[in-house]
This record gives sequence, structure tokens and C-alpha cells, in this order.
Amino acid sequence: MAIFRIKTDARTDTAKTESKTAQAEALILELLADGKRMPSAELEKAEVLKLKMADTLAQSPKWQPEKKAYLKELTALYHTILEKQQCLCIKDLKISGKDLIEDGMKPGKEMGEILAKLLELVLEEPQRNEREWLIGKSRELRNTEG
Repeated sequence: MAIFRIKTDARTDTAKTESKTAQAEALILELLADGKRMPSAELEKAEVLKLKMADTLAQSPKWQPEKKAYLKELTALYHTILEKQQCLCIKDLKISGKDLIEDGMKPGKEMGEILAKLLELVLEEPQRNEREWLIGKSRELRNTEG
């Protein structure tokens, strides 16, 4: 069963088309297998990279080398970030909304905005992903926004 339908015309070699489909199917199967071993937050990010590669393999060969090189670089960066245990999303911050509530903040839109700003700061300087610094910065942000 083919997962991807690839457009063909009289000039397209059937063997190449089947090969691309097989590569795309293999990536999807690998993705499904990885889902059994990976935490869900990481799975979501890994899924995107693998699906982008499968999509690239199903596209015109003309652009594949450039897109594959970009995805390879992006995947390497993603793995480097994981190895260094750096932040990729709000869930990766060393604090959560619960911590902000315990610090006296009311749940709501402002809390989401504060967490998003903290993530932005941590993405710029990963070493700042420390609970004490984040709590202090959240207080500072609340005081300047209010």
C-alpha cells in the first residue's frame, strides 16, 4: 500500500517513482516505530522533521538535494539541542504555569505571554533556563507590564 501518491508522466521512470515511494514509506514506518520509544514532547518535534523529509522525497528531484541538505542540518541542530538538554518549547522551561501561580500570579493570558517571553529569552541564552532566574525575570516582567 503506497502512503504517498506521486504524480507521474510519460517521462518519469517508474522505478524511480517506486523508489521514492519506498523511501517515504520507510521514513513513515521509522517514525511510527520511534513513537514507542520516545517521550511525547520529543516525538512531536521528531515527527515534523521525518515527515518533512518524507514530503521532500515525494517532490520533484530538482529541489531535493537543497531541501535534503537543509533538513539534514536542521536535524543535526535538533539533536545537538537535545543532547545539551536545551529548551525548544515552553514545556522545556524549568518553570511552568504552576510555578507562576505559586509565586502569586493569576492564571490567564498574561501568564501565557510571560512564559512565551521567558522562552524567547532562554532561546537566546540557554544557560538562563534556571528556575531562580526564570522566577525573578517573571516578576520583573509582571511589574513592567502592569
